Amino acid sequence: MKCKFLLFSILSIAFSFKAYAQCSFTGLNPSYSVCDGATTLVGSPAGGTFFGPGVTGTTFDPAAAGIGTQTIEYVVPTLTYAVATGSFSSVPMSSPTYVTLGDDETSGACNIGFNFSFFGNTYSQFVIASDGFISFDLASPSGCCNGQLLPTGGTPSDLIAGFWEDLNPFLGGLIVYQTFGIAPNRVCCISFDNIQHYLGGNPTSFQIKLFETTNVIEIHTTSSTSDGGLHTQGIENSTGTNGYTLAGRNSTSFSLGNDCVVFTPQPCTSSQTVVISNNPPAITCPTNFSVNNTFGICGATVGFSAPIVTDDCSGSITSQTAGLASGATFPVGTTVNTFQVIDAVTPITSWTGVPGVNFTHLAGDNNQTVALKACESVYGAGNCAVGACGSFTYYYRSGHLTCNCSKAIGQYEFIYSNTGFANVGQDYGGLNEPVGTVPFSRVKTSDGCSVPNTWMVADDFLRGSAGGGNTTTCNFSVTVVDTELPAITCPANLSVNNTPGICGAVVAYTTPVGTDNCSSPVTAQIAGSASGATFPVGTTTNTFSVTDGSANTATCSFTVTVTDNVLPAITCPANISVNNTPGICGAAVTYTAPVGTDNCPSPTTAQIAGSASGATFPVGITTNTFRVTDASANTATCSFTVTVTDNQLPTI
Repeated sequence: MKCKFLLFSILSIAFSFKAYAQCSFTGLNPSYSVCDGATTLVGSPAGGTFFGPGVTGTTFDPAAAGIGTQTIEYVVPTLTYAVATGSFSSVPMSSPTYVTLGDDETSGACNIGFNFSFFGNTYSQFVIASDGFISFDLASPSGCCNGQLLPTGGTPSDLIAGFWEDLNPFLGGLIVYQTFGIAPNRVCCISFDNIQHYLGGNPTSFQIKLFETTNVIEIHTTSSTSDGGLHTQGIENSTGTNGYTLAGRNSTSFSLGNDCVVFTPQPCTSSQTVVISNNPPAITCPTNFSVNNTFGICGATVGFSAPIVTDDCSGSITSQTAGLASGATFPVGTTVNTFQVIDAVTPITSWTGVPGVNFTHLAGDNNQTVALKACESVYGAGNCAVGACGSFTYYYRSGHLTCNCSKAIGQYEFIYSNTGFANVGQDYGGLNEPVGTVPFSRVKTSDGCSVPNTWMVADDFLRGSAGGGNTTTCNFSVTVVDTELPAITCPANLSVNNTPGICGAVVAYTTPVGTDNCSSPVTAQIAGSASGATFPVGTTTNTFSVTDGSANTATCSFTVTVTDNVLPAITCPANISVNNTPGICGAAVTYTAPVGTDNCPSPTTAQIAGSASGATFPVGITTNTFRVTDASANTATCSFTVTVTDNQLPTI
């Protein structure tokens, strides 16, 4: 039965564990990307075992470890021991192996019954020395004749001493051993029962217990009486450089009864943390920039540097998802160019039905493209086509196919589905139900419906990647400024005579229309009259402007001159004859003054000869002349006479 530790012993072990750690390891960096390669770990001292995510033997694989902070440990078992007292318990042996030894003798090899770790070494056999110890050195001497100080260089070593002194089994008593229990919790017990000292008397009875898996050592002493010599109870490693005992039991005189001492191995443990990252790729686009348009076109040929991409993993894929390529003609205005980088993706191509089929696809490939590459990996480039004959729904029934496509006989067809990546393919069977196996392709054997030929299925990780597929985007703008003015050409100046009877003329002309390097410039008349309007006598300036989409403008003008060549009209009264007024040499004559008219408003009428109406006209003939003048300086005149006759006789 295994000893039960006392409370103070448990505390001692708990608090001393780290103090015993004396090992370390190299080869592990503080951080990795999932795309970094595996590294080799080297432990010191050798013989330990590495533990932790991504560890296989002495190899650490960041991708296998997984993203996050991981702890890697190096454990070398049983390099040091914690020593404590325990509860005494002697084990009776039902079918032991008897060992017969004389004075100062060592037994042959005894089987432990399981692998036992002692000071970092693993043993399956031991020898028993008559002087009260066992050794894992199968050539160990007997250790006569006193219990040595532990540790001490030289031999014997690699030993467990129960009560080491000059004992003599030849004088009586029993030495036996037996292994009890069921793996992995077996116990090998070596018993010295009533073995006397060399000269007889002062017998010793103790048991050494070796525990499987835990590699704990217990020494249970029923009774051991000193004969005054130097006795030792403890353990020592194979080189004699390290040993453990309780105080007062190391090469001195002591006696024990119902005693238990426990040696608990303290594995040497060294641990390091490592951070595994799956950082998204970084992409830096050019800065926004502006250029003027190329003369004559509504845009400009623009070149730009490719975005700068950095990634922890090699094999990232950069693609432009919006905008125009470098060297293209960018339209006037602002174009946003967007670039996307997807970091490295390791294709997972797990197919059933055709063992050993491998193909490579890119992270950005859609389902159809992946399917085509997979098909061509089996049948060769050019022998597959994405899509089946006719038009199919997601599920269809065998025999309900319309095979009216143009593929040649013998060409393979891939039947696919765009509903996800779980199963690349469609149900091919008599039931409208999903099936575990779908036709990867079929071969057309005639002009009628084709029949299944090869069956393949992609798993859920068709596009998959262990630590890939991160996406980062960047964008920048290219602004093309239209600095080119639009163009507009007006007709030549026009001159026409007025239309008879009106103070103007109806004039038609070709309305100018502006042009521009960009489409849809807007032309507007900003002065003058439209074609077909009645233009007034005189000069009218017609001005047109054209404005393009960038608010660039241009104007042109021409004149329309209407000449008034119609004379005004005026009509005078008839000639007037009157006698003189008695007593004067004339007569006061009134008449209606004529007023001129014209096709244009406000002609001016003036009397240019004669006397005004109501004036005293002299005896004789007076000619009255009137003239009318229009706005264009056209004139017309009329005249009439006023004759005053003196019919008054003179007086004498």
